[in-house]
Amino acid sequence: MYLLLQLYRANVAFPDFFRNSTAAWWKMEIKELYEDFQKPGKNLKFDGLWIDMNEPSNFVDGSVRGCSDEILNNPPYMPYLESREKGLSSKTLCMESEQILPDGSRVRHYDVHSLYGWAQTRPTYEAVQEVTGKRGVVITRSTFPSSGRWGGHWLGDNTAAWDQLRKSIIGVWASPQGP
Repeated sequence: MYLLLQLYRANVAFPDFFRNSTAAWWKMEIKELYEDFQKPGKNLKFDGLWIDMNEPSNFVDGSVRGCSDEILNNPPYMPYLESREKGLSSKTLCMESEQILPDGSRVRHYDVHSLYGWAQTRPTYEAVQEVTGKRGVVITRSTFPSSGRWGGHWLGDNTAAWDQLRKSIIGVWASPQGP
């Protein structure tokens, strides 16, 4: 099963970063971006990468085709969310979507949603080190405890206003950083 999602008026697919093969593919893509010998002038030298929208974030609720009415998408105990009336799949993936762990076991996205950005950050950091030969830097919008080992956390978009600065201080203290 695959999900058709949308970002910036285009259809997208989210890689399953829990799979070892996806992490290897991702590293290869980053290497190609950095040093594509087949297309001189099409490579991009960088010292670090910024990962955005990796909560994962989506401009439709769940999928272009919609999500099932399964209890995972609409649990009887809805947490306080911005769009709680739309269910847990609001602006992200359907909760019944499957992820495949490194050992081959299948889990529902519901069970690993908070780990998605974490699973992308490590191979991104490793790829930056491999291609640049340096420590490099990775900044990510989605973190989980131990994410600080591979990347820094940014708090998302904000405006240049004092109330946003106050909120950012709270966000920094609430961020799960450190090894």
